[in-house]
Amino acid sequence: MKRVYLHWEGEWIHGLRWDGEKFTTRILALPRMRRKVLLLFDDSLLQYKLVELPFSPRLNFKKILRAEGPSIVEEPSAYYFTGRVLGKMRKREGERITYLICAVPRREVEGILELLHDRGVKVEKVISPLDLLIERGRDWAAEGNGCLVLIDQKKVYILFFREGNFVFYRTFTLTSEVEGPDVGEELAMELRRSSLYLQQEFKVGGEWAKVVIPPRWFTQELAEEVTAKGGLRVELLHPPSDQPPWLQLMAESDGAAGRLLSLVPPDVKVLDFAKRHYAAITLIAFGFALLTSSWAMIKHWEYREERALLQKKEEILRQWEPILQKKEESYRKLQALKEEAQKVSRHLQERSLIYLPMETFAYITPRGIHLKEINWEKASPNPREKGRFEARGRRPVKEGLPPIPFLKVVAVADPKGMEARYDLFQRFISDLKEAPFVEEIDVDDSSLLHDGTFEVTVRLRKIVAHEVD
Repeated sequence: MKRVYLHWEGEWIHGLRWDGEKFTTRILALPRMRRKVLLLFDDSLLQYKLVELPFSPRLNFKKILRAEGPSIVEEPSAYYFTGRVLGKMRKREGERITYLICAVPRREVEGILELLHDRGVKVEKVISPLDLLIERGRDWAAEGNGCLVLIDQKKVYILFFREGNFVFYRTFTLTSEVEGPDVGEELAMELRRSSLYLQQEFKVGGEWAKVVIPPRWFTQELAEEVTAKGGLRVELLHPPSDQPPWLQLMAESDGAAGRLLSLVPPDVKVLDFAKRHYAAITLIAFGFALLTSSWAMIKHWEYREERALLQKKEEILRQWEPILQKKEESYRKLQALKEEAQKVSRHLQERSLIYLPMETFAYITPRGIHLKEINWEKASPNPREKGRFEARGRRPVKEGLPPIPFLKVVAVADPKGMEARYDLFQRFISDLKEAPFVEEIDVDDSSLLHDGTFEVTVRLRKIVAHEVD
């Protein structure tokens, strides 16, 4: 693939073309190029954090990112936070999962993308130096425990690996002259310190230290010196070179770019895509507007035709409205007639229960007693009446049975004397009990001796075809 690799450091851009040509220039002097570019961001502007948590299938990385990201920097609003899972490792307390979280300065990302866009550069992805080194280090540290070392001028990256899994990293700046006699002693001291940390923190001893793309001054003799003084076996994974190490590492890791973090915020990606495809987006928008206008015109003519049809239907409905009103009036009359017929039917059904008692009352009422009220009821007895029936040992009314017809009679015994009034009352009650239409009676004679008034509740017996059930 004809891709250009760029490493941005401050005002400088280090480049490597697909044909092996390397170059270094200021950003503003970068020549125009119509090529796909993989951009390595300036590591001095990035902030990292490693987060290790007990593994659980319910872990939500977006929530972890929102919780842990702002703690990396002092002004979270000026940064964009991204990250990814580095891997899982089994420890003494159980399985653990490690996340790499990176804080990216939004303004700097937008600025470098704007500059590159103005020079016709199509940036496929912006990646992190540490993330690139971790991903490639897994291949080089596939076995055992040790450190991966990359030296960029005087800045040294040391990555710790345990059984091929990345666990930690540290960086430091060399204080010795890179080609001086003390640089070997300083590197050996830092490697001893790294090995001691690996042993104390992760309970494993360091075995090797592999140097990735060593600079020209890091010779095999220096590697042997550091091995003797540092206690770790130092290996050179590449021949010493004067070229910037990151460009060569990017070129060798082209296939790993898809697994790395993207340091471009989503909204900036959309904006950059819109700028690069402005003509195509404009053409698509114009075509969509044309289609929308055509669709609107078609719907307009359809609306005019449908409106004329709806007006005709509305006229037909207005003609039907008087007919429907007459039909509705006839329906209401039929309903009223039906209700009257039902009333007559119910009256005829109940007449056999009313007629005989009303006829008979005239004969069984003795002279000297006159009836003040006769009330017809067809309902279950109220609690007071039900209680009286049951208290006198009569048959109780069962729950759920059909309503029982009742006659409530209020009468007055006319004789003045109490004895005569009571005898007349007893004769009337005896005759009433013998009546064929009476099932049972209940008497309230609490006012008989006072003013001659008494109340009789008569439960009627249903009579069918002039026979008593």
